[in-house]
Amino acid sequence: MTNIILCGGNGTRLWPISRTLMPKQFVKLFDDKSLFQLTVERNSKVCDSQFIVSNTEQYFLALDQLEELHKTHNRYLLEPAIVLACMALEPDEIVLVTPSDHLIKDEVEYEKVLKKAKKVKVVPSNIKWSDVGSFDTLAQELPNDENNNLILSDKIVKTIDIQDSIIVEVKRLSLQTLDCCFRQGYCDY
Repeated sequence: MTNIILCGGNGTRLWPISRTLMPKQFVKLFDDKSLFQLTVERNSKVCDSQFIVSNTEQYFLALDQLEELHKTHNRYLLEPAIVLACMALEPDEIVLVTPSDHLIKDEVEYEKVLKKAKKVKVVPSNIKWSDVGSFDTLAQELPNDENNNLILSDKIVKTIDIQDSIIVEVKRLSLQTLDCCFRQGYCDY
């Protein structure tokens, strides 16, 4: 089975962590790995080969992160995605199309489902999936401090009388804070 990994996208929903030149699928948020790298590792266990579909802006990001995983024998295609990737495969090849910016926490269940599937379009499963599409969902996936603050920074950040907040610091941008109204759904960030 060939895994077609879609890794384009503009990276606007998790700004400032995710930006056009470094969208969320390439940001290393999970044990110093990106969602893209987790996707490659997860699907390498159940697929014989991978076909990486990217846009030109993220082509070298994908190459660099694949090299970190020692996975350099992949095929690449710059958009448009799925149809062209399938045209490059053998006519009877089974294809697994996966986005590279989703988090799957139950990989054992994920593998069991894929191994059972032969030629299927949709397989019901309970794989604990998230598209990590907002700071709220990101806060549910990453550890929070003792005051339920999510702190995303390479620096040591100490808070005083701050709780239920998301604090983001990235290079070249000042410290950003989103207070508890964000988690309560009151803000339109």
